[in-house]
Amino acid sequence: MRVLRFQIRHPTGQVDQINVESERVVIGSGAHCEIRLPIDQSRVEHVLIELGPAGVFARALSFEPAPTINNIPFTQAPLPPESVLGVNQMQIYVAVGDGAGGLAVQQQKKKTSPITLIAVILMLPAGLYVLFSDDDKGPNAKMPKEPPELWGTPVAACPQAGAAALTETLPRREARKPTPRAGSRA
Repeated sequence: MRVLRFQIRHPTGQVDQINVESERVVIGSGAHCEIRLPIDQSRVEHVLIELGPAGVFARALSFEPAPTINNIPFTQAPLPPESVLGVNQMQIYVAVGDGAGGLAVQQQKKKTSPITLIAVILMLPAGLYVLFSDDDKGPNAKMPKEPPELWGTPVAACPQAGAAALTETLPRREARKPTPRAGSRA
């Protein structure tokens, strides 16, 4: 994806660089603008920058003060390379690049910490030992051919006195008479 690179020079001499991966960029003082400028320098939406197949185009959205390209006021115009977009006292340079490589942004190599390196050196032999050990107690141990019997044979009779003792220990039910409830007529 193509990237727009903005270099913003403030009236105080401060320089900001912003990279935006978008085909439309709004410059202004609004909270929704991709490039935010101070309130005293621009309106809420001041300039719209569009990236098309033919290059970069700028469209003025506010004319108080009128934005300029190389100190010439415009309403809609192509933004040639090396040109300066002016918004009040702010100067904005716009460049187009192809992703991070087109902008010559160098990515730093990832550095591994010494602690990570020591941990890998210690864990590698331990992992190889677990993988290649012939320990029969491990998860790869041979399973017995028949599973062990968990319960004995089922018992059909009561172990103490047989089926007769079972009936003697159960309480007998007596016929109950219904009891009248309070408030009901009998």
